[in-house]
Parts: sequence; structure tokens; C-alpha cells
Amino acid sequence: MKRSHTTDLDYIEILPAASPAMKEKVEKLVSSSTNLNAVIASLDRETGTYEIILQGTLTQNIQRHQNAA
Repeated sequence: MKRSHTTDLDYIEILPAASPAMKEKVEKLVSSSTNLNAVIASLDRETGTYEIILQGTLTQNIQRHQNAA
């Protein structure tokens, strides 16, 4: 799987909901993170709608790559 870059964060919010590209970017972000934590912010059990807050740190390799660019 490809590694996530900090520039990917710019696209996650503007990609169409449930698009394959959005799912791929979120998966890459999670797999490229350390100290990852998820908090359920809200859950509507009737509709299945939920909001999750992810917090983490991108791996050092990703951070160094972005600083070099």
C-alpha cells in the first residue's frame, strides 16, 4: 500500500462522500500513522450515521519527505 502524504489531508474533506478515492486516502492515512487514536464523536443508532475523530502522528519518513520538498 502506498504511503500517505500530508498533502493528502487537503483532499480528504473535498472528495465526494464514499468515493473510492476518499476511502483510499483515509486508509493510507491510517496505515501511515503511529500513535493513532479514534474517538466516536456521535452515533445515531436509528440511521447508522456516525462521526469519528482520528488523531495520530504520521511516520517520521513521511514528515522528512514533506520537509525536503
